Amino acid sequence: MEVFSVTHESTARGRLEAAGRATLTPLTGRDTEVGILIDEWKKASAGEGRAVLISAEGGMGKSRLVQMLKEHVAASSIAWLTPCQCSPYHQSTSMYPYIDLIERVVLKFERHETPREKLTKIEGMLVQYGFHVPEILPVFGAFHSLPPEAGYTPTAMDPAQQRRKYMDAMLRILDDRSRRQPLLFVVEDLHWSDPSSLETFKELVEIVKRHRMLLLYTCRPEFNSPWDGHPSVHTMRLSRLDAEQTRALCKHVARKKQLPDEVLEQIIERADGVPLFAEELTKMIIGSGLMTESGDRYVLDGPLPPLAIPNTLQDSLMARLDRLAAVKEIAQIGAVIGREFSYEMIHYVHPLDDAVLRHSLEQLVDAEIIDQVEPGSHSTYSFKHALVQEAAYRSLIKSRRQHHHRLVAHALEEHFPEVAELEPEILALHYGKANLGWQAIPYLQRAGEKAAARSAHAEAITHFSRGLEQVQALSDSGQRWQLEIRLLIGQGASLTAIHGYGAKDVEQTYSHARDLCEQFGTPGQLFQASYGLWRLHMLRAEYHIATKQGENLLELASRQENEAFLIAAHRALGSTLFYRGEFERARDHCESVIAMTGEEGDSATLIRDIYDVVDPRVTCRSYLSWILWMQGFPEKAKSESARAIALAERLEHPFSIALALSFAAWLEQFLGNAARVEELASRSIAHCEAHGFGFWIGWDQVLLGWASAMQGADPAEQVANINNGLALWKEKGSELGRGYFYSLLADVHLRAGEPVRAMELLTRARTFMYERDERYWEAERQRMSGDAELAMGTDAKQAVIRFHDAKAIAKRQGATSLELRAAISLARLEKELGDGNGALKELADVLATMTEGHSTQEALAARAIID
Repeated sequence: MEVFSVTHESTARGRLEAAGRATLTPLTGRDTEVGILIDEWKKASAGEGRAVLISAEGGMGKSRLVQMLKEHVAASSIAWLTPCQCSPYHQSTSMYPYIDLIERVVLKFERHETPREKLTKIEGMLVQYGFHVPEILPVFGAFHSLPPEAGYTPTAMDPAQQRRKYMDAMLRILDDRSRRQPLLFVVEDLHWSDPSSLETFKELVEIVKRHRMLLLYTCRPEFNSPWDGHPSVHTMRLSRLDAEQTRALCKHVARKKQLPDEVLEQIIERADGVPLFAEELTKMIIGSGLMTESGDRYVLDGPLPPLAIPNTLQDSLMARLDRLAAVKEIAQIGAVIGREFSYEMIHYVHPLDDAVLRHSLEQLVDAEIIDQVEPGSHSTYSFKHALVQEAAYRSLIKSRRQHHHRLVAHALEEHFPEVAELEPEILALHYGKANLGWQAIPYLQRAGEKAAARSAHAEAITHFSRGLEQVQALSDSGQRWQLEIRLLIGQGASLTAIHGYGAKDVEQTYSHARDLCEQFGTPGQLFQASYGLWRLHMLRAEYHIATKQGENLLELASRQENEAFLIAAHRALGSTLFYRGEFERARDHCESVIAMTGEEGDSATLIRDIYDVVDPRVTCRSYLSWILWMQGFPEKAKSESARAIALAERLEHPFSIALALSFAAWLEQFLGNAARVEELASRSIAHCEAHGFGFWIGWDQVLLGWASAMQGADPAEQVANINNGLALWKEKGSELGRGYFYSLLADVHLRAGEPVRAMELLTRARTFMYERDERYWEAERQRMSGDAELAMGTDAKQAVIRFHDAKAIAKRQGATSLELRAAISLARLEKELGDGNGALKELADVLATMTEGHSTQEALAARAIID
């Protein structure tokens, strides 16, 4: 007998009922569509998961079809309904439909509940679905904007990983529910979806076939559907009603009473097959006083006036609102608040007597302008249709709109502080529409930072961009420039995350930020903008510019005595100088970072202060591993690389892990360990794909192609793989290391017996290295050129010259490992030519300087030649 203990009370709600609305008009002219939806539901219920996308203009009946299917599914005791609603006010709020679903529908958060009570509800839901609560609760706590004081320890995961975890959790909940019972998952108004949510909706389509699930999506035609031709998605485009269908609809609205033919013909002509317009016109003419009920029909009291029936839906709705003159302003204020609004909110904006306000709202409900969604003391109302809200909103003259938006914003700040804290974009929207840019911009800044903190960079860019648009309308002042600088620096970081380090818009953003900072910014802001520019130029392989910027960063940081900035400046110079072949100076800067930081503490503060994406300790240990190998310390290099990976993993910082693995693969290529390169590059690619880090994948694909070729894979196939990696690397705005990558490609061609092609690539590498001053691999490129000369059958003296040059370059740089390689090639060739004594002595002298690494490939080869 199994014994169970109760560990937690589940607060997740049971099966959701499809609440019918008395004001809904029966479906007319949609028999085909209804049949398709019911058939698709039957298939999904039987285990053949499906998706339906209903696309149509507003007013064509999308929501009515959705409601029909909800009611059909609700009649089954085994079905589960999950409704999501996208919002025009939250198009830049990451994962909004899911957050709204959980807070408003599933767990029913109340305003009076404490953060701890809300967290307990979330915990109960997570327990019900079998999650490891200590791991996932902090992610949900952060996404639902609950403070750690509510009862969880913040996770060490970076924002991108938290976002992925939340997305995966929502997918898992739907997966789990569909395994227990057939699931109808509804998402309305995809054209208003935020990018993060849309990503999960796409992922659901890819897995739906394996589940008892019907995905029902709706959108307007402007939505760019990613599923055209998708085998699991049935796209349903609603057509307009014909004349007979419109007549039938009008009769339904008229409660089965016959309308005069003259009226019907005008309604049919004006409505033009749009169901909502036909419905509204019918209601308007019935309430106009132009007709009288007579038995089973309406009779005109006189001739129909020429303009009695409006030409547009807007005119029809306004005519109905005008007849409700006493409550018209209530509808207009509600439209300013949004598609849905609470009694509390409208009372704060328009403080009428309680009885008067409630009676006014009842009149709007009776007139079928709005529906009462939740009755009681905390009533919530919703406009019957988005187009009805739009019509009420557009009926306001501009000055009155601005006035009401200002009142709404003030009410939110004063009475709903949680909205200002959790949804700053809503305050920004109302202040923006009130033409109060000074008040709107700080909220847009906060919204952008919140989105970036969740790695929702597409949403963050939208917020920052809107803030920058608002800034342009402000008068020039120090405060105005400060607002613009903050927005530009925030936008620069998110643009980098989306488009890569070297993208043109990244450069323009940081350049503009730096120019403003030099005139109006704080020293800290100037450092952040300059650091963004350094990073851009370094990844573009513009090393001269990057070095000057690194030196400028060090000067700025020293003047401010800011340790985080000092760390960033040393990190910048250490990495830039490595690529220029200045290994000793690069080592000094990397070791300075390590000395200042140690290995304790998390990376969040260091990364946040300098608007970076990687932990500087991991970065500098990784660079130090390369430098140590160059200087002839292969064992210390491997040890430092292992410490970088271990530190990144201990910090649980995914982007730093990606860097450490990619750098470790590069180090193993230096060492010539193809099998180890393949292992690390494959591991890094899998990690990057799991976390959406496209930046490192191109780098790793090049290394993986080289490693596979060295282990006997088809050279032509690996050349293609390497070229694909190079293209992806460039696509991300990076030119860094291109001379080295060309050399790896040349190595594959040499091994394949194609020395002419290899020499062409080495020549391209030489041009790149000389143009960009990328010197760290210069000695090895020159040595490989000597190998290509020999393979092509050129005079051996040309190869001897190449090997001598390679050795001299390496010696000048202090690159003992590369000097040893050049000395081996030189000694081997001169020995074959019968004049190798001098070269053998030089080889022995280089080998004698090596204090470790005596079992490396180069050391063993050198001894074999000397002996």
